[in-house]
Amino acid sequence: MPATTRQRTAKEASTPPSTSSENATKPKKKHGGERPGAGRKKDSFKLSSDEKTLHLLEGLGRIQATTKEAAAALDVSEVTFIDFLKREQIAKDTFEKGKADGRVSLRRAQFALALEGNATMQVWLGKNLLGQKDKSEIEHSASRSFVDLLKEINGGTASLVDVRSAAQEDEY
Repeated sequence: MPATTRQRTAKEASTPPSTSSENATKPKKKHGGERPGAGRKKDSFKLSSDEKTLHLLEGLGRIQATTKEAAAALDVSEVTFIDFLKREQIAKDTFEKGKADGRVSLRRAQFALALEGNATMQVWLGKNLLGQKDKSEIEHSASRSFVDLLKEINGGTASLVDVRSAAQEDEY
């Protein structure tokens, strides 16, 4: 009888079809493939929280690097980098501290420019930090008033309602 059509023995029937008598003797592996030593090893991650990596993370944070950019600088995928930050609290804290320090440094530089007399920076900081706004005035230079225009429409008998109706008809 061909192997594909043979009947299962009582012992084979009690085990799930995915395991056979050959596979039952092999120990199950958490990581790796069929070859011995294949796959990712437990706790063998490409990134570690050593001094060099933490220094680089702080610098990347200072320039407001995205996770994608930081991953590229560390030569890992973005998923690997995000997993690293989730796994290593000190790395996450260092990256966030770098970002905060970078924002403070940028604000300090902006204030220095404003205090040196840079009018553009003074206006920008005034609008963004003090809620200041540009004052815009509109001057009307028409020679006739709106009321005069209404009187001329339809021989002096037009009303605002008639003008609105006419405008709505023109839109369709």
